[in-house]
Amino acid sequence: MIKFTYQPWNEIIVHEVIKWPLEQFLLTRAIGVPEGSTGPPLVWVDGIVFDREVMPPTPEIIKESLKGKIHWNSLIYGIMDEYREEFVLQGQVKIRVLNHSHNNIFKIMTKWIRENFE
Repeated sequence: MIKFTYQPWNEIIVHEVIKWPLEQFLLTRAIGVPEGSTGPPLVWVDGIVFDREVMPPTPEIIKESLKGKIHWNSLIYGIMDEYREEFVLQGQVKIRVLNHSHNNIFKIMTKWIRENFE
C-alpha cells in the first residue's frame, strides 16, 4: 500500500522585494516580445499582481526545500485593485493575468506584502 503524506512548506524566504507601478510592470513583461504575441503572465491575488523568481536548484537550495523552506530570489509586485484577465499593450502585445485567489500561500503572501511594504 502506498502512503501519502502532506507536508506543506513552512517558510518562504524572499531575498528581494520590488514594487513597480502597474503600467511599468506591464511594460517590463512586453520587453522582447514580438508584436502581436503574448508575454509572460502575471499572477493576481487580492489586489496584488506579482511574479516571483525561484532560486536555481543547487544542492543547498534542494536541502533547504526538503526542510520545508523555499527561496525566492525576487518578488516583484504592483497594485491592481480589481482583477483584469488581460492587458493589450502597444504593438498588440498581450499580457495575461492569472487569478490565483484560491491559493492559500499566495493569499498569505499578499497579506505579508501589505503589512511590510505598503
